[in-house]
Amino acid sequence: STSEFVLSAERRATLVNLARVISLAVDRFAGRRTTAIVESTAAAIIYIDIKGKIRYLNPAARALLRSMQAHLPVDAERMPGQRFELFFKIPDDLRQPQRPYETTLFFGEDWLHFTLMAVHNDNQQQVGYMATWRKVTAERAAAAALDALLDQVAQKTETLGRSAHSLCDVSRKMS
Repeated sequence: STSEFVLSAERRATLVNLARVISLAVDRFAGRRTTAIVESTAAAIIYIDIKGKIRYLNPAARALLRSMQAHLPVDAERMPGQRFELFFKIPDDLRQPQRPYETTLFFGEDWLHFTLMAVHNDNQQQVGYMATWRKVTAERAAAAALDALLDQVAQKTETLGRSAHSLCDVSRKMS
């Protein structure tokens, strides 16, 4: 024997409202957790809306921009609301990028690794961009120094090879 479970309209409405409240609480918790992660990461993150305006900078982005303040067209603290194209022109073919766009560019006195990627909502509609920046000046200098050292080693090796060949020639002539 099976019995049917019937909810009254009032009880059903109460359960639906309770489900909404729980869903909102979970969303808020997830949102706070995501915000805490973005706020505490060492990566400089900037959110740009679909119209190209800067809407958010995490603390790392603010610190990076403050360190380059002398080369910025506006105060680093006044970035939200500014057009991102003051710093980087978003090419038309990147307006709806399918994959992240990455480049290294020179800005002020520093080399920066720059990544731009599309941000989509739950309906897969593009709502903006996320840009990440990091200084790579020291890494580029170290790579250039390593390249110079490898060039010197290659030259010395070539010289050593020629010297060894000459010694072999002299040794053959003497015998």
